[in-house]
Amino acid sequence: MSSRTFTKPLYNWELGDLGLLSLAEFIGSILAFYVGGRLIDIVSRRSTARHGGVRKSEYRLPAVVIPGVVGSAGILIFGLCIAHKTHWIGPAVGTAMQAFGVAAISNVAVTYSLDLYKKVTGEALVIIFVIRNTIGMLVSLYAADWIERQGPAAVLDEMTAIQVVSILFATPLFIWGSHIRASTSRYGPKRFQD
Repeated sequence: MSSRTFTKPLYNWELGDLGLLSLAEFIGSILAFYVGGRLIDIVSRRSTARHGGVRKSEYRLPAVVIPGVVGSAGILIFGLCIAHKTHWIGPAVGTAMQAFGVAAISNVAVTYSLDLYKKVTGEALVIIFVIRNTIGMLVSLYAADWIERQGPAAVLDEMTAIQVVSILFATPLFIWGSHIRASTSRYGPKRFQD
């Protein structure tokens, strides 16, 4: 998407300059590794304290709210900036925000899954990363053509909606996660737990 956007008039970047846009993603990801990890711990500890010291894996899930909002806003910022042909710093900020959101949400998913499935952590990580990377691959393959058909603002609005809906799947897990685990404890990965 960036190669088709920033090599055309208004921006007219050389192909070699496009790599510099990846610095924004790098900065967003680095911030997510630090802030996202600490955020998960803070949210989990506060929820545990609020519930009399009883610790549940679900207490990690509300930590998706902040990166979910930041990442979704990043998609909107990127889309609106390229649709209105603003200065390159706007799309770069949007890219950094989206990278922060994706990395921090992955951190929440990984810590939640590893907390639940300690005996099968390797398999849980593989599933999480395969799903995440497949989605990323599909978006990178088809987003440019999608944008050419519908325009950047419409497509990135739709991508924002898809991300928000995906993040909302954490809500039923937060509310009914312990009940789901109890009802499925005799089959699947939970049967391996002590």
